[in-house]
Amino acid sequence: DTMALIASKLRSNGSFVDVGANVGLFAVEVAGKLGAGGRVLAIEASASVHLYLVENIRASGRSNILVENVAVTAGDTAHTVFYEAPSHAFGMGSRAPQFYAAPTSRPSVSLDELLRRTKFPAPDVIKVDVEGFEADVFRGGMNCLSGARAPTVVFEFADWAEARSGGVVGEAQRLLL
Repeated sequence: DTMALIASKLRSNGSFVDVGANVGLFAVEVAGKLGAGGRVLAIEASASVHLYLVENIRASGRSNILVENVAVTAGDTAHTVFYEAPSHAFGMGSRAPQFYAAPTSRPSVSLDELLRRTKFPAPDVIKVDVEGFEADVFRGGMNCLSGARAPTVVFEFADWAEARSGGVVGEAQRLLL
């Protein structure tokens, strides 16, 4: 259902941004739907998951996917704290403490700055799944999200994850509204 919604909102030769791309399920599929003229930006903060993302993109043969191994945050802070997930919770890395993991430092950037820096075209659709920090992504993407061609936004909402992030539950929805 999520893929069908995303596909229905894409323009021919359009663009898609996947924040929290994980292993690339959405990024690779959308890249195929867009064809060679379309563009996908797949962003994954986890260093360990990023390796799988890159390998899946390579194996897919898709050449229209740009990959960034950064955390998307509310501002341009250069680095942020990140907690890798253990193998039994693969893909659940987060900026919030969890799984008794030691914190690591990850490069970070706002969505607006990343789009500017990569010269990525205004996206048709943005998918965000960042374990409770979705509101931070939206705060750092207000230029992109409020422009004349504002994208369709699809995002994961989990009240427990948003509460754990130190934010207010429902803040991501309020920001978008």
